Amino acid sequence: MDMSQNLVILSAELESATFSGNRQRTENLRSCLEDLNLEFAEAVGHYKGKEEVSFVVSINNNAEFEAVTDFALTSFHQESILSQENGQAFLIEQGLYTRSTQNIGTLVEVNPKEVERLENFTIVNNRVYTTK
Repeated sequence: MDMSQNLVILSAELESATFSGNRQRTENLRSCLEDLNLEFAEAVGHYKGKEEVSFVVSINNNAEFEAVTDFALTSFHQESILSQENGQAFLIEQGLYTRSTQNIGTLVEVNPKEVERLENFTIVNNRVYTTK
């Protein structure tokens, strides 16, 4: 997966769900991505210090972006996702009635030894990425 392209990083897991519940949610999200014929890679995400199964999805147009965003924030009730567009990283958060988007820098590869200091990062293809 080319991590420099337009992409979305998302998960289906919820902190309140059981292990088996999160496993089922992850399989459901995988099926949704496959049904849309989207290019994606499975990843290990760390969000707010908690490890979760994540997906890095290649985004080719606005329709794909909207579909993936809706899956994550509406269907799977995620509080946020990470989006990368034209080299800039954005945190997209779902509020009670609206979504907010915040530019959080760029998605960069870091030395795996740095993960001990990071609260949020993604491991895909044995490479570690975070925002700076």
